[in-house]
Parts: sequence; structure tokens; C-alpha cells
Amino acid sequence: MSNPWVSNSAEPRPSAQRYRLSDEPEGGRFARFAISPILVGMVAFFFSPLGLLVIGIHGLIINGTHKWRDVVLTVLACGLEIIIAIILFQGRKQGWLEFPRDGYFDAVASTISFVMIMKVLLDQSRTMALRQAYAKT
Repeated sequence: MSNPWVSNSAEPRPSAQRYRLSDEPEGGRFARFAISPILVGMVAFFFSPLGLLVIGIHGLIINGTHKWRDVVLTVLACGLEIIIAIILFQGRKQGWLEFPRDGYFDAVASTISFVMIMKVLLDQSRTMALRQAYAKT
């Protein structure tokens, strides 16, 4: 009985028989524009909240296994920061959110956004490491 995965011939196997990892990323049309997730994270932290959208776009560019979760988390983080900015502005304007309390409110919102960003960046780092290991870049 012969093993279909072992071939004695020098001809390449059909793509359906190629060994694949479940987490192995497939490069999309824009994969050549993928950059290090660290750089994407720096853009997101320095140009927040609009920089957060760069993380979502980068998730689509690298075409990882968690690309839609990356997009959803970055949109949630962006929305959270915009809502917090509106609440802080209105609270300061109307006087119900004063100096000592507004810093805590902003710190909690920034921490939640930071955790979402780090989760996405860790997922993208794993995808980029797999791509580099299998020379897909």
C-alpha cells in the first residue's frame, strides 16, 4: 500500500495534496504592503483614535486567520475612544465632570482601548511570524 503523501517522483504534488498548517496565512492581493505590527501599533498609539483604523486595515492586508476579529476590535476601540471624547467634552462643558474625576474616566477608557489594541497586535505578530517562517512575504 502506497502512501499518497510520499512521492518518489520529482514532479510537484497537486496543490490539494500540499501539506498546510491551519494557521498558515495566505498572502492576499496587498500582502506586499504588510509591515511590522510594531510599527502599526506605534501609529495607532500616537495618532489615536484614527490611527486605530490603520490596525484594522493592516489586519485585512496581512490576511490572517483572525482578520475579521482584528477589524471588529479596532472599530470597537476607535468607537470607544470617540464616545469617551464626546462624554468628556460634554461633561466638562456642562460641569458634571470636573478635574479630579475626568482623569480617571479617561484612564479607564484608554486602558480598555489599549488592551484591545494589544490583543490585535499580538494576533498580527503571530501571523507575520508564520508568514516569515514559511517565506510568504
